Amino acid sequence: DAQLYCDLGEIHLRQGQYDQAIQHSFRALELEPDYDYARHNLATAYLYQERYADAVREGLRAARDNPGRPDTRILLGQAFTALGQYEAAALHLRQALQADSTSGMARYHYGRLLLKVGQPAQALPHLLAARGWQPGDFWICYELGRAYQASGHPAEALQTYQQALAIERRPEALNALGALCLAQGDLTQARQYLAQALQLDPRNLEAAINTALVDLRVGQAQAALTRLQSLLQAQPRAALVYQALIAAYTQLGDEARAAEVQRHLDALGR
Repeated sequence: DAQLYCDLGEIHLRQGQYDQAIQHSFRALELEPDYDYARHNLATAYLYQERYADAVREGLRAARDNPGRPDTRILLGQAFTALGQYEAAALHLRQALQADSTSGMARYHYGRLLLKVGQPAQALPHLLAARGWQPGDFWICYELGRAYQASGHPAEALQTYQQALAIERRPEALNALGALCLAQGDLTQARQYLAQALQLDPRNLEAAINTALVDLRVGQAQAALTRLQSLLQAQPRAALVYQALIAAYTQLGDEARAAEVQRHLDALGR
């Protein structure tokens, strides 16, 4: 029956077997087309496969059949965010919070969205609420640190990044700590954090760029430029590398080179 296939789909979903989850959810929907739980699981499997347009299509159908279900609204918020459709994402996440104001998951994704669209102060209360819901979650703690930093609270950001690092030793937190120390002028500590980030993930682009910026700050201009040019060869469409090169040439007073790199960046955007 439909419930059996829906339950099988959910088991595969929880095990990360998304193709099987989709297959069983489809079978449940063949037997019962208005089965919103199976529709929600289908949309979730698509989300985890990064098939965001498919996730939106099925999520909207599930929300139509059960409009008060907050987890479907959260799913739609995630999928629309991934598609860059931030207004639609915000609408569904607000609807999730209207349905369940205590939802830590909704708070996290809404706070993360506000941070993405340049509203870190507004993101803070949502991310703080999310941390209260799951204090041991690395990503919640990391995003809260980003919100503190972007809101002009470096001491709180430093403490929160360190808490994230204590939860899980990940290059994202080490890079964030290195970038924060770089901004505060503590170049020795910045280099240490960034070196640790690159040990964990030698291909971490942001940590490599920040290491070049540390080189630049301590007067090792050639080392900085060599590092950035090497990164550009490896990732010729990485806008962050172009921006770092522009900053480096500008700091060195080479306006002609900075302008040339800017032209390449503009062409990349087109």
